Amino acid sequence: MQASTNSSSYKVKENLLIKGYEKLNFIDLIENEKYQNSDLYIERNNDLEYSEIELLTNKPIHSLASNVYTYSVSELTNFEIIRKNCHLKMLVPVFVDNKDGSKSMTLESLLEEFSKDSSRRKHIYNCVNIDFTFMNLGKIFKPIDFVIKNDIVINNWPDIYKIAQLYHVNKCGEVDNLIVPLTHQVCSISGKGSFTDFHIDFSGASVWVMLLKGKKIWWLIPPTPYNVRLYEQHLKDHSSCRQNIIELAEQCCRITLTEGQSLLVPSGWMHAVLTLEDSLMIGCSFLTLYGMDVSFKIVESENRQRMIDDYKYPYYYQIIWYLINNFVEKIYGQSYIDKKQYKKMDILKNSIFKRNRIFPSNYFENMSSYIMNKDILNLSNENEYFTSKLFHGLFDENLIKKEEANKLTEDEVKIFLKLSKFVETEELRVMRNIPQEITDSKNLLEIFQSIISFISEERNIIEEVPINDHPTRTEILIKKAVPMRLGKLAEKKRKATYFVNNVRSKRKH
Repeated sequence: MQASTNSSSYKVKENLLIKGYEKLNFIDLIENEKYQNSDLYIERNNDLEYSEIELLTNKPIHSLASNVYTYSVSELTNFEIIRKNCHLKMLVPVFVDNKDGSKSMTLESLLEEFSKDSSRRKHIYNCVNIDFTFMNLGKIFKPIDFVIKNDIVINNWPDIYKIAQLYHVNKCGEVDNLIVPLTHQVCSISGKGSFTDFHIDFSGASVWVMLLKGKKIWWLIPPTPYNVRLYEQHLKDHSSCRQNIIELAEQCCRITLTEGQSLLVPSGWMHAVLTLEDSLMIGCSFLTLYGMDVSFKIVESENRQRMIDDYKYPYYYQIIWYLINNFVEKIYGQSYIDKKQYKKMDILKNSIFKRNRIFPSNYFENMSSYIMNKDILNLSNENEYFTSKLFHGLFDENLIKKEEANKLTEDEVKIFLKLSKFVETEELRVMRNIPQEITDSKNLLEIFQSIISFISEERNIIEEVPINDHPTRTEILIKKAVPMRLGKLAEKKRKATYFVNNVRSKRKH
């Protein structure tokens, strides 16, 4: 399909009223040029690879044509590709008529509704989270190379857990016990008129999506300190902020996504999505080193809101521990993971170490993209794999591998400095979530902080001190009151004008 060269241009041909959001002026949101803001995002021809320079800008990247996957247009008709490659009896969460809170439907029932023309449906259906990791669809739409190369989970989560995960998938391909944070192969089915309100993906994860069918408009707001605080107020005072959050935000850009196009949303960007045509979209959420400094701010925001774990990135603090251990092992040559502990864990004893328990071979094929050591199946059966040389001791700068340390870019050093600061700030939560196999966690943190301090001092890399420019709730309410007050004045003026014109009209007759 021919891609539009102007990603933010779209003209509304009809009066647009969205269920649940009747007060929002969608025509203005779609057509107003002030939301084009092309300097806020990057537009390019393809999405085969993203450069480090592009990623460090922390801007959304809109690719006008995606060459990642091979599929036929006929497979998208009536969502046939979903019917053939997903288990139809699985339960999926569906938002109905843009209301808060989802209800469960079978995938078969949902597709039955989408077989009708949108004008004949009684409701608007929006299913935003179908995990197809262990289904046939997962073989067609594997994680893109960029995600595999840069995702912190894929590159740091122990491979033995990835094998154990295969034993905890049911016959429908649904995960019944999450051992690995799997957020990399998800699709959404959205009906015309679906609207997903402004949100930040859990723990500020980055998002990559590709639209296979339909048309969607995205509004994106950067994660400035002010906008993050504004978002917190948006969640607390949803009814009043809903109408004004775009006007109150410091900046906002609009991107129209059409069939065959993809969008990379960096860490922490607030976004809302309107579906203009029945749509099928695939995508993933992931954590990259480039976005961790923003992710830390979003996690701190989640903690201020006392957000429950269901709305956070799964195993976030455990991911931090594995990242730190692997950093120390790579730069310092020492690991704090005691592999003997694996044989004591119930979750592994009931899967990998349980005799006569097997998993379907096709599940391993689906998981292979996530596994770093392809020999893990053989290694996990050998006793040598479970022997570890553990390190305990004081920091010695002579143990630092200079060659590996010099490979770190200045930006990476700064990110690890921020990670060190984040661990100090979130010490209580970090220490509550130590993986069982990590030994002497305090010594690990001391060695990590000593290594990164030594490298930064030797290379004269100074940690950037954040400016405390978080607005208070009062400041947000004052700013919010201005457009509301102006709106009331405009309404009074409109009524007065109507009254005068009405009186004049009666006098003429």
